[in-house]
Amino acid sequence: MFPKYLALSAAFLAAATSAAPLVQRDGCQEGTFNCIDGTHFSQCISGGTWSATQSVAPGTTCQVGISANPFLPGSGSDSPPPPSPPTDPEPTSPTPPPKDGPPPVSSPAPPTGNSGTSCNGFVCMSAWPSFEEMKAKYVNIMGTSCEASGWGANNSPEETQQVFSAIESQSGSVDPRFVLAIAIQESSGCVRVITTNNGVRNPGLMQDSNGVHTCNDAGSVQNPCPADEITGMIADGVSGGSDNLSSALAIAQGAPNNLQDAFAFAVAARIYNSGSFDPSDLNNGLGSTSAYVEQVMNRVAGLAL
Repeated sequence: MFPKYLALSAAFLAAATSAAPLVQRDGCQEGTFNCIDGTHFSQCISGGTWSATQSVAPGTTCQVGISANPFLPGSGSDSPPPPSPPTDPEPTSPTPPPKDGPPPVSSPAPPTGNSGTSCNGFVCMSAWPSFEEMKAKYVNIMGTSCEASGWGANNSPEETQQVFSAIESQSGSVDPRFVLAIAIQESSGCVRVITTNNGVRNPGLMQDSNGVHTCNDAGSVQNPCPADEITGMIADGVSGGSDNLSSALAIAQGAPNNLQDAFAFAVAARIYNSGSFDPSDLNNGLGSTSAYVEQVMNRVAGLAL
């Protein structure tokens, strides 16, 4: 097991040092949100395009404008001010990790915006909504995101259900709620999401690193998207490709980090997005999306769409 762990660490370090910068086209930076009127918003998704307009979660409002996290719990004058978007640190020369993997995490600064927390600044897993509740929350977004993003025909109801089934089939490896949150973050659940390549091929629902499965590659769009491709897209992100959620979670939960509960998933999200992590600040995107951890953990906790 030890040599295998060394190989994983080397792969993540290599990915971190070669990560592509944030994509910004048409004035839209991936990972940001545009709050339109306090109750409706759109998100800048893969490819630098705005998603279809969506309603905020019940009991939530948003601050009008474009920011990394405009969502506010509750409404009215007692609502707290929105958190300031994290700022990227000045570039520094990375410190090489020890040979047995990334440096241990003691008390890194958690992202802001994930309120009502008790697990190192994140909502504990016991308070996360169920997978069935998350499915009900995202089914409409998944059914409209393809056309809104210009990726082809919207998911059919059958395709969306196949996505859910594919995620559940991987539940023995990674919590399905976390997998769904990552899929929504990466592709809004569109089975015909484009394959991006900024030096590393990122195909499919999970936009995983050097994956194989996709229904939209180099202008070749499959409609309907075959069930085996949908299953493959999820499997690539969870346990395939060159970096995946299972290996990221293993690094967070294993020695020397030994992280637990929601905090381990937060670190795994950063590793999945950036290839590595800054143990002092999970908002440090290391060249990738700074707000990624905050957005994923808010989704899995039911605090944001």
